[in-house]
Amino acid sequence: DEWASLSAELGKDQGPVDDLWGWFYVMIEWMNCTSKSPLAWAAFDDRPEIRHLMKSNNFPSRLVLRGCPKEFFKIQAYLRSLGRCDSPNYFYLATLLKNAKSKADSNNDSPVATNGDGTSKAANDPKIENRENAMEKIVTRMNREEVYFARV
Repeated sequence: DEWASLSAELGKDQGPVDDLWGWFYVMIEWMNCTSKSPLAWAAFDDRPEIRHLMKSNNFPSRLVLRGCPKEFFKIQAYLRSLGRCDSPNYFYLATLLKNAKSKADSNNDSPVATNGDGTSKAANDPKIENRENAMEKIVTRMNREEVYFARV
């Protein structure tokens, strides 16, 4: 339930946007990997009504996205604008992620920051290093899906 979209948790019909919500929650958790509760609702696993409120459009973004780059606010706004049957613009999402990564490279404290040679500034932390590799795979996959959907 932690990474499920609100529609999935409520048993509603789902579409591509629901997969993206799950992915987005993983990204939020990844950005806040040093926090005890990387997701705002993590402490409320036994309180689904609170978790549902926190995942809804009524809950303040600044609380859900604390510790995340500003591009995540744009991603959240974009996901909120999508309907169940809409085709997501994966290229737009990948662009926002690349922008966040570029800005993070100048920030030594960021889990996604890299040195000039592409090595991780957090190389001594295998947990963060694995998340960096996962991020790169996600961006690559999103780019492939964008190319595929552009042909269809």
